[in-house]
Amino acid sequence: PRRLTTDPRAPRAAEINGSYADVSSGFVFILLGACSLPEYACQHVLELREAIASVRTWYPRGSERQIAILSDGAIPEPWLNLNLQPDRIEQLEWDRLGDRPHAPRRGSAWQKALLDKDVRARKLLAYGQSPFDRTVFLDADTLVMSGEVGLLFHVLDRFDLAAAFECCRLHYPSSGGRI
Repeated sequence: PRRLTTDPRAPRAAEINGSYADVSSGFVFILLGACSLPEYACQHVLELREAIASVRTWYPRGSERQIAILSDGAIPEPWLNLNLQPDRIEQLEWDRLGDRPHAPRRGSAWQKALLDKDVRARKLLAYGQSPFDRTVFLDADTLVMSGEVGLLFHVLDRFDLAAAFECCRLHYPSSGGRI
């Protein structure tokens, strides 16, 4: 996968390959932790199911954009495939973090304490493990309301990273349906 860089002279993937047709791209959701057995019907998983369905409205299976879930393995992969139906599931590898510049040494006390206690830190550290060259990360409570969400990939023509500021969270209740 392409690595983030702060060097403006670094070539972009299109400059290397000639076009983005050779570069994989997709939407990624991060799923950390488990819900109570047997149904995994916690709010987060229900929202994730709806979020994936909203992306599928505009990008069905087999389209140019895939959907991946990065998982810590707390919910079994066969269950995720059957009930959430992503194109792929990637198991997060926490020991890969030490391969990143400026990351703490593998197995350091700082890393273990951070990963064990702060789910937000685990989520931030998971971003570097996207299976795609060009990735749009979506939160599980994000519903895609238009096919124009694909325009977000064009931002990656110019920048390695783009983020949206969330000033005012709007709450749209989940359908509450069970999986």
